[in-house]
Amino acid sequence: MDEPVLFGSGLYLLHVGLLVMARGADFLSTWIATPNLVLEANPIAKMLRWRWGLVINILLCFIFAFWPLPAIIISTTSALVAARNFQVAWLMYAAGEENYRLWFPFFFSV
Repeated sequence: MDEPVLFGSGLYLLHVGLLVMARGADFLSTWIATPNLVLEANPIAKMLRWRWGLVINILLCFIFAFWPLPAIIISTTSALVAARNFQVAWLMYAAGEENYRLWFPFFFSV
């Protein structure tokens, strides 16, 4: 788990696939839940906005695929965040981003 995998190997392609799917699900769920990024908790993602965020995410998927442990950690975390976003996206959409943010001032005080 500590050693990097070779570019183009089966394990590398598996990691890239997992990362792209998980990060893509996280990206899509965020776009559905908060299209204006009002509810985005990550200040870097807010700063990058959608276009640069997509480019950086794709680049990071191909970089982190070299190392199995970070690839698994990032994939798992992204899948869990996407699941949570999809779970409450309807409420965020129905209430509106700003109204939803006002319901939880402690979490969105930044």
